[in-house]
This record gives sequence, structure tokens and C-alpha cells, in this order.
Amino acid sequence: MLNYIKSELYRIYHSKTIYAMTAVLCGFALFLNIILFVFGNEDSEFRYATTWFSLSNLTANLDFILVCALVIVALLFSGEKKNGTLKNSLAYGVSRNDMFVGKCIVCSIAGMLSMIVILVVYIASSYLLLDNTSILPMQILLKGICFTIPSAIASIVLAVTLFSICDSEITAIIWWLGIMYLVPTIFYYIGFRVELFSLISEWMPENFLSKEVAINLSGYDCLWDTSYGAIRCLVSGIAGILVFGVIGMTKFNKKDIS
Repeated sequence: MLNYIKSELYRIYHSKTIYAMTAVLCGFALFLNIILFVFGNEDSEFRYATTWFSLSNLTANLDFILVCALVIVALLFSGEKKNGTLKNSLAYGVSRNDMFVGKCIVCSIAGMLSMIVILVVYIASSYLLLDNTSILPMQILLKGICFTIPSAIASIVLAVTLFSICDSEITAIIWWLGIMYLVPTIFYYIGFRVELFSLISEWMPENFLSKEVAINLSGYDCLWDTSYGAIRCLVSGIAGILVFGVIGMTKFNKKDIS
């Protein structure tokens, strides 16, 4: 597996895909802060040209990291069935389990490195261009990201699973959206009437990241600041990694590679 991981990291390092995605997201992050800076200079009463608003806005939408995980898997391993990469790897003696785990590790490493670069650009441009209120919004953001990482890795494992077993990449994306977004939404609304569904929905990343992180100009209320909320973030992510990983390896081992 180590040789497979090294070969994939080498391939990614010498391709433009991950660099292009990182550059686009860095540019978008910089653009957002420039917009706030321009509005703040044009209107002295504009209250949102601050590091608090810029960084807190990202903290309140950390579920976007789950989508970024899907994008990374799609960009790094799309087309490998058509290109014959999958068959070549199997022909060279790489086991299916090693291949599956290797993909998850490679995507996680690439995603982490890309995220670090994007965060540096976003945070640095925020403090350079906007009013520096305090380091508190940066601390809240970084803490939130740390507690979101297990769910992001679970999202990667799910994406690798679906891209490995689905014949069509579009089908894999649709299934991913259904599992990560549609199912939690259904459980959330049924939970208003059925207590069991409400309890289960509380442990789904999309639900607690989008509905239990409240930040505004007067303060913040994040689930990871409580013991129960922090445990949910970590346990749900780790459980997702294990469940999706076992399902993925089981299904991929039975998949006919033509």
C-alpha cells in the first residue's frame, strides 16, 4: 500500500489539478476580503469590513468542507476507469483493499495541504485588509475546523466508496449528495414528530454544522464549545470513516473491473 500511496502522491504532485483547485479557492477567498475592504473604504458606516465578520462567516458555513472533500476525490480520481488506471494498478499486484485505503489517505493528505494554503490566504488577507478586532474569530475558526476534520475525512471515504463502486461518476455524485445532504434533511424534519429521528439527526454532520453554529456581531454559539457537541463532532466523523470504509472495501472487492 505504501508504494501505491507514494505513486499516487507523485502523480498528484506533478499534475495541475490540485494546484488549480487551490488557486481558484485562494483567489475566491482573497476576493471576498477585498470586497469587504472596498465597501468599508467607500462607506464609513459599513459594519462588516472586520476580521470578525469575515472569519465568522466562514466558521458559520463549515459544512462547505464536506463538499470540498467530494470535489477533491472527483478531481483526483475521475476517469480512472475509462483510462484503465484501475486495471493497471490491479495488474501490478496492488490489492483492492490497499488501493481503496490508499485513495482515502492520498485524498486526505491532498485536501489537508490545500486547506492549509487556502486558510493562510484567507486569514492573512482578512487581518491585512480589514479592521483587526481580535484574534478570537481566528481561534473560533481554527477550533471549528479541527472538530470538522473527522467529518471531512468521512466525506472523502464516502466519495471514494461511491466513485469505486458506481459505474457513472454522475451517479456517484448524486448518491453522495443524497447520503450527506438529503438523508440528514429528511431525518431533521421527521424529527419534529418522531423523537428517534430527532436524536439520530443530531449526530449527522450536515445537521449539526449548519444548524448548531450561530455567530453574529454580538457573539457566537458553537456546538464544539460544549462537551456533548465536541463528542458528536468527533464520534460522528470517526463512525462515518469506519462505516463508509468497511462498506467501501466490501463492495469494491466484489466490483467487476472491466
